[in-house]
Amino acid sequence: MELVGSNSTLYKKVKIKHQEAVWLYCVSKLRGNRSYLLCGGAPRNWSIGLPANDLDFYIQPPSHADPFVVGNEFLWGKYWNDTQSGADLFERVGEYFEEAVEKDPAFVAPPLTEGVVGIWQKDVFGQRVQFMVCNTLPSIVVGMFSCNMSKIFRYSDGTYRIYEAYMDGIKHQRLVFNNNVDLDGKFATKYKSYFPHYKVMTASQVAVAHLEDEV
Repeated sequence: MELVGSNSTLYKKVKIKHQEAVWLYCVSKLRGNRSYLLCGGAPRNWSIGLPANDLDFYIQPPSHADPFVVGNEFLWGKYWNDTQSGADLFERVGEYFEEAVEKDPAFVAPPLTEGVVGIWQKDVFGQRVQFMVCNTLPSIVVGMFSCNMSKIFRYSDGTYRIYEAYMDGIKHQRLVFNNNVDLDGKFATKYKSYFPHYKVMTASQVAVAHLEDEV
């Protein structure tokens, strides 16, 4: 008899269903014709049958708007269809990091992904949801992610876009990181736990491998 623990197949399926319901709820609550995508761990993990740690929406404000202003407007619910006060809705992640440093001086906040100018988060039915405000198209930001197995996102209609680098990783069972990533660090270690049988490589090593394949 299968136990319903956090590593059980049943638990994972139920967790994914819950996260997909939260995703649909967020899509329904976001106002306007904004450009936003579900990126990061959720579409990747769901595609391999694993729940995500959090849901990451990457959002581009209108071309005339300051991304920082748009981020702050999230605090007042302008783009979130909710009548609660802004303080109850969103928490600016930068402030969370500042509090973490006060509690533990050794805490190091992760760097912002290139193209992301601010992060806000909200708890939605027990699931942490983060909103990454971008100064360019979210699809461009995804293309700059540090690992090939993150280069997948989900549109608001539920369809996926999968980058060639992601498909190449599955085909050759490769985890490819940008050259500036510490392959023994926490970031790379997390990915290696998701894909334990994949060969770990840098972008430069893959480029050399492709050249050798062409010879």
